Amino acid sequence: QLIAAAIIILAIFGEYAAAPFPYTTPHVSLFYSEILPQEPADVTIAILPFGRHQDKFYMYYQTIHGHKMTGGHISRAQPETFAFIYNNPLLRAGVADQPATPIPTDVRPHLQTLADNGVTYLILDKTLMDVEPWRAAIPLSPIYEDHLLLVYPTTLE
Repeated sequence: QLIAAAIIILAIFGEYAAAPFPYTTPHVSLFYSEILPQEPADVTIAILPFGRHQDKFYMYYQTIHGHKMTGGHISRAQPETFAFIYNNPLLRAGVADQPATPIPTDVRPHLQTLADNGVTYLILDKTLMDVEPWRAAIPLSPIYEDHLLLVYPTTLE
């Protein structure tokens, strides 16, 4: 019984022990560490692709840039968050954990919907997706690009 109790205590400790995430230092784009922190506090970003695996990285990046994301704050996403993502065909096409949805042929109204809802930037993570189809579909020049990210404004002006 003593051994069983010790194993249970160790298992609980292991589950709740504070350990840094991620276990390896991820490469962080200068957009997150130097540019986005200079933006006003009310700026919201959308990062593609969406998915539970990807969200772990995005939550880490959020500790650096400190802005709201369409995927939520550093916490468990609410059902309303997923409803917003799935109801915007542009964002829906970037969901990784579901069957593939094609990128809309006309992304303009969906970018405008993002802008109308306070989303300032659409960020494509080059390490987690092929950005070339998106580059071809989005009729804007990126405002920032490095080897990690491709960043578009949501406004069409």
